Amino acid sequence: MSLFRRRALSALMLCLPVAAFTAGAVRAADDSPSATDAKTEEALVYKTLREVINEGADMYNAQGRYKNMERDYAGCYHLYEGALMVARPLLGRHADLQKAIDDAMASARDTPLMEKRAFVLREVIDKIREGVNPKAVAVVPPTPPPAKETTTTGKVDKGEKGKLIVLVDGQSMIFMVPDTARVVINGKGAKLEDLYLERGATVTIISKGDVVTKVEAQVEAKPLVSPPPPVKETMTGKVISAEKGKLSVMSAQGKERTYAVPEDAKIFIDDKEGKLADVKPDSAVTVTSKGDTVIKIEAKAPALPQPPLAAKTLWDRLGGEANVAKVVDDFVNTAGKDPMVNFWRDPTKVPSKVEIADLKTRLVEFVSSATGGPLKYEGKSMKEAHKGMKITEEEFDAAAKDLKDALVKNGAKADDVAAVMKAVDGTRKDIVAEKKPEEKDKPEEKKPGEKD
Repeated sequence: MSLFRRRALSALMLCLPVAAFTAGAVRAADDSPSATDAKTEEALVYKTLREVINEGADMYNAQGRYKNMERDYAGCYHLYEGALMVARPLLGRHADLQKAIDDAMASARDTPLMEKRAFVLREVIDKIREGVNPKAVAVVPPTPPPAKETTTTGKVDKGEKGKLIVLVDGQSMIFMVPDTARVVINGKGAKLEDLYLERGATVTIISKGDVVTKVEAQVEAKPLVSPPPPVKETMTGKVISAEKGKLSVMSAQGKERTYAVPEDAKIFIDDKEGKLADVKPDSAVTVTSKGDTVIKIEAKAPALPQPPLAAKTLWDRLGGEANVAKVVDDFVNTAGKDPMVNFWRDPTKVPSKVEIADLKTRLVEFVSSATGGPLKYEGKSMKEAHKGMKITEEEFDAAAKDLKDALVKNGAKADDVAAVMKAVDGTRKDIVAEKKPEEKDKPEEKKPGEKD
C-alpha cells in the first residue's frame, strides 16, 4: 500500500475512536448512560461508516483520489475490517449486529481471494448502518445519495469463477460478477461462464456503486462448418452377421462395424455375384463403402472344418524307428557292460556282432509293438525268451535304470519316459524268475571269513 493510502486509512480509522470519546464525555456528566447517549453514538457510527464505504470503494476501483493507481483490494478490506473493530463496542444495544460483525470477520478471513473479502465485510457494514439508522434522532445526518450507475465497455480478456477481466483502453479491469447479475449475450440470457473463452468479444459492464448488476456482450457467430463428404474406404475382416440390409464385420484390428447395405450394392461371393442373405458368418470379407453405406462386398465362404488330426502315438513321440534304434543301441551297449544287470548271463561270453545286431532288431520291434509303432514283433514272449535265465529283481531294476537313462539321453520327454517304464514294469512278472519255496526263506550262505 502506498504512503498516501496508509495516511488515508489512518485518518479514517481515527474517526470512530473520536466518536466514542465524545460519547464517553457526555456520559461522564451522568453515571447512568441514557438512551439519548446511545443514539448519539449510533448516529456517529452510521455517518462514519458511510465515509468508510466511499473511501473503500475508491481504493477498490482505483477511482476518486486513487485514480491511475493500482486497485487496492487489501487496503479496502483492512479499512473495512478496522472500522468494524472500532464500531463493535459502540453497538451495545445491538447484540445481533455485534454477532454479525464477528461472523463476517471470520468468514472474510476464510475467503481465499482478497478481492472478495471486502465484499463480505461490505455486506455487514450495510447491515449495521441499516440497524442504527438514526431516523428518530433530532440531528439526522444527510441521507447518502443512491449508488450511481456506471457503465464500462471493453473487450473480454478472460474469466473464471465469477470474475471477468476486461480490457478497457488497453488496461485490464477486474469485475467480480455476483450470481444476481444478469448476463446477456447477443440479446439473449446466458451464463457468465459462456464468456470465459470469448476473448475479444465486446462487453459492457453495468454497475451500481461497486456491485455489477448486468453484463451485456456481443459475440460474433461462428460460421457453421459443413462436415466433409464421406470418402471411399475399404475394410477387410470377418463377417459377424448379414441380414435385412445390414452387414456387421469384425476388422483385422478387432473393431466391430455395422454397415447399411442398399439394394444396389454389388455383392460377390467367391468371385460370383450373390445376395446379402448368402453371405455367411465367419466369411472373409472386403467391404468398400462411403461412410457407413456399402458400395461393394467381396466375400469368401468359410472353409469347411477339417477333421481333427490323429493324436501321436507313443512310438511317434519317441522319435519313430530312427530314434528308438538309438535308444536301443545305448541301452544294449550300457546294460551289456553293467555287472549289476549280468546281461549275457555269462561273464565270460563275448557275443558276436551278428548276435548283438539281431538282439537290437528284436528289441526295436518289441518297443514298436508296445508303443503303437508299425514294426511287428514276431519273437518269443518275454516269459519264454527269459526262461531259465534266473533273472533277479535287482538285475531287472538295474536293466530298467539303464533303459531309462538311454531314453533321457535321446530326448524322450518325462511323460513318455514314464509311459515306457510303466510298460517295462508290466513285464517284470514274466522276466524275473520266481524263487522256489525252499529258497524264499533260506538264509544266504556266508562267505568264508564273514561273522554272524
